[in-house]
Amino acid sequence: MWLLRALALAAPLTAVHLVGMAVVAAAVGAQVNEVRLFFGPALTLRRERPRIGIGVFPFGGYVRLHGLAPEDAPDGPRFDSLPRWRRALVFLAGNVALLVVAAFALGPVEALASAARALPQLASLFLDHAGAVRAVRAFAAIDSPARVLGLVAAKMAVFNLLPLAGLNGEALARLAIPRGRAATLDRAWGVVSSVVVLAIAGALLAAMLRA
Repeated sequence: MWLLRALALAAPLTAVHLVGMAVVAAAVGAQVNEVRLFFGPALTLRRERPRIGIGVFPFGGYVRLHGLAPEDAPDGPRFDSLPRWRRALVFLAGNVALLVVAAFALGPVEALASAARALPQLASLFLDHAGAVRAVRAFAAIDSPARVLGLVAAKMAVFNLLPLAGLNGEALARLAIPRGRAATLDRAWGVVSSVVVLAIAGALLAAMLRA
């Protein structure tokens, strides 16, 4: 039951993350072509730019910025031509939005503390399995929806900063890599990222089964 509750909260938090990115992108001068909430067959909510759609599977999504896709027309404000600090703000915006939600749900101090513990807790899945099991049990015992919301938001904010393919952390890392070299890393890093994500999911599942 607790797992279903956490997954249910992840859907609106994903929407917060994506909308935060889109709002900041527009604010720094980027052209937002599309905002897609969730994956799978989509219902189009808005056909004018920015197009807005919502998929049937409440996981993931993306913000499509003009200038990132090869088929984008050369005219208009291209995202890749913006200063790096503006692009970095866009990639950080969704995570900051999640931390704001966590701060409202938990209080600012506890929200930051929960975010700070996210990476050590992630590492414990592999380095301290007994500790990971205890953390899962403690999370499962929480009966406050607001607290669960805040904890999930804080963990999502940090996880999304990992430099894995498809996450904002990868986009931030690419800002420091010359454009030509970044293209050569795409395929290999996608495979590595998939292996890492599968390893994390397997370790988390193992901890949940023992909890």
